[in-house]
Amino acid sequence: MAGYGGLIGFVLLRARAHRLLLAAALLTVLLTTTVLATLTAYSGAIGDAALRHSLADQRTGADAALIVKADVPAAQRSAADATVREGAAKTFDGLPRTVRTLVRSGPYALPGSLRPPTERSGDPDLTFFAALDPTQVRVDEGRLPEDGDGGKGGGDSEGAVEVAVPVAAAERIGVRTGDRLTLTDRLDGPAVDIVVSGLYRPADAGSPYWRLDDLAGRGLQQGGFTTYGPLLAPPGALSGGRVSAGSSGWLVTADYSSLTTGRTPALGDAARGGLAWLREQQV
Repeated sequence: MAGYGGLIGFVLLRARAHRLLLAAALLTVLLTTTVLATLTAYSGAIGDAALRHSLADQRTGADAALIVKADVPAAQRSAADATVREGAAKTFDGLPRTVRTLVRSGPYALPGSLRPPTERSGDPDLTFFAALDPTQVRVDEGRLPEDGDGGKGGGDSEGAVEVAVPVAAAERIGVRTGDRLTLTDRLDGPAVDIVVSGLYRPADAGSPYWRLDDLAGRGLQQGGFTTYGPLLAPPGALSGGRVSAGSSGWLVTADYSSLTTGRTPALGDAARGGLAWLREQQV
């Protein structure tokens, strides 16, 4: 069953402004005709056990999850969240579900002083803030950031937003717990002062959660620009207007422990219907 990983694919659904932009990796294991034919070749409890074992395997089960990414203004995130959750209920045909989110900011430029003198000309290195699921990270040094200003993301006593930096990024740019930096908004918003509260790494780099992160949990990405992040920030910093708004992401995983091969056709129909419903929603 683990070999089904090669059959997995992504369906990209695009919509115009004010509508959810969906990137859904959705139940391909269950919807692939070849896989269904193989599963139904098993009989009784053996077939059911094989199906559940495949979906419990991180290499294949991760692809039987719903991943949604959307460019949603901060004021509309609550409505978008409700829409995604309703769509997930339809998609998974009522199976128990777990929803995890990643909300990020727009791009910010790191100080040029973090680069070697010979590399300070040209385009700056970039970073971004994100409110991450705390169960998906492990603190290596210091602590996770805290909301200031009564949970509104107003910052510490000096007005700086607390952030935790990925270990890989911190090692590359040379920052440690307690360092203070000023980040420049690349979209012409105000600069943001930050203080590093700690360093973190993914609790499990192979978790499907990190598909929500443009850097895939690696902490940095090199290309036309070098990007470091995400800077793990308290939720209030992302929702309170302290930093610019970026994309939002949702990972919805289902509990397949009660699933039987006999239910897969109905689940496949529900998945197709749920995707179609999500694609038509406006936020």
